[in-house]
Amino acid sequence: MFAVTGITGADLIAQVWPDTIVVEGALRVHIATLRKALGDGQRGMRDVLNVAAQGYRFVAPLKALPVRSSPTRRSQCGIGRICVEGA
Repeated sequence: MFAVTGITGADLIAQVWPDTIVVEGALRVHIATLRKALGDGQRGMRDVLNVAAQGYRFVAPLKALPVRSSPTRRSQCGIGRICVEGA
């Protein structure tokens, strides 16, 4: 859904932080952090687009990763931190 149609800021907040009050300004900070972690714009292309009056769209190529039996890095990152595979 996110890569094809985009997602509103409100829907993104509801899905990522379902039991937490998050203001739009904090979401912008997290999107900026995500862009920095992904190296957004460094290859002459954007990975996360702002869609005017609609929200955000992830447009970078996606790669399926094999399923691991051990805990993922995400579980080791803690709440509120963005973890990128291989980072």
